[in-house]
Amino acid sequence: MPGTPTDSEMDVPYLIGLDYGDVDGDGAQESVATLGCRLGEASAKQLVVFDRDDRNRIVTMGLVVRTEGEGPESIEDLLDVTVQNGAIRVKVADLQPCCSTPSYWQRTQWRTYGWKGTRFTQTGGPTKFGPDRRLTDLRVTAGPLTLGPPDGTGQRTGSVKVTVSNRGPRDVGRLGLYELNFVGEPDGGDWDRCGPARGRSDWPPCMLPGLAAGKQVSYTFRFRIGPAGLAKAKLTVRAIHYSSDLREWPDLTMGDNWATIRPAG
Repeated sequence: MPGTPTDSEMDVPYLIGLDYGDVDGDGAQESVATLGCRLGEASAKQLVVFDRDDRNRIVTMGLVVRTEGEGPESIEDLLDVTVQNGAIRVKVADLQPCCSTPSYWQRTQWRTYGWKGTRFTQTGGPTKFGPDRRLTDLRVTAGPLTLGPPDGTGQRTGSVKVTVSNRGPRDVGRLGLYELNFVGEPDGGDWDRCGPARGRSDWPPCMLPGLAAGKQVSYTFRFRIGPAGLAKAKLTVRAIHYSSDLREWPDLTMGDNWATIRPAG
């Protein structure tokens, strides 16, 4: 019976769903099976058609479509199947949300497949997902961490300038900065412009106003750093795109969303 595998059935093929229809025009219905193989919290999937031979034995007719792993144009999930007038319509997705991946990152399409005598080929619907127009390209840089002299308790003040550029193509509704709080205890400057953390462990310690495509903004953050602070500090900053409804989004080029903060001198 179709279903979902248990933890003990990891890496064991299982049946997700069955559909029926005459996909080769011979007047008899074939079985269109969605099969899965669980890998962690996600599953590799494929759509396979089964027929019967002249001796009424079940035989594999052919593979229709399957998930392909990660990649900019990969099919990562099969969500739904319908069989109508000999055509197999499949709802495919560019992402199979699992773990901490938000489900709203997923994009879906309906693609149509048909039997061409020896194999199944795509006969309708889009062939690519194309660029994700919900995303943009942020870039962050950080100037040196300028430190004042230690006071009587060994604490020092410090400040750093962080610059974020939005290289487009879309505006950012809100701008989240992560990891700055690990440099030291916030002590004024543009910390006063940061939104509240909302009591969530995954919320950025600094949520700032939006940034339009093609624009650049700089902020200066001040800190108090204890005697052993710099030795223990994580001296980095990371910029993340949030939409106006406070949903987090990935970046078109994640490699430049990070910057290392180096002490001056």
